[in-house]
Amino acid sequence: MTVMNTPNVNVDQTVQLELSERHCAILTFIDEYCRSTGHSPSLREVGQGVGITSSSHISYHINRLVRWGYLGRTPSIWRSLFLMKQGYEAIGKQPEDNLNVTVNQLRDENRRLREWCERLHRERDDLNDRLHGLIAQAS
Repeated sequence: MTVMNTPNVNVDQTVQLELSERHCAILTFIDEYCRSTGHSPSLREVGQGVGITSSSHISYHINRLVRWGYLGRTPSIWRSLFLMKQGYEAIGKQPEDNLNVTVNQLRDENRRLREWCERLHRERDDLNDRLHGLIAQAS
């Protein structure tokens, strides 16, 4: 187990926090997944990678690691987990250089934008079909 000093968000003092082997395994899995694929794993992939079958259980662990400052997450965006400085320290690794991190973040954002555009196109096509159906009924 790794013992890390983490700042308490509510109080200006340091709290001793003991990470379990499972927490360290989650951090290690996320780091290795991001380095090998260029993007963040889904919660289900994290669970599979560390042997947790319950999605609520893995979500619980991830939320704790985010709250404790070991992981970061972009709100309302899928696959947005990333290790914070103390997350790297907890697993004894160095963060990737900033250029690679930036490129990976841009790739993720481009993927999300492409998916969003595809959904908008499908919605537009559905609305056009409905409009043509209504026009045909009115004729």
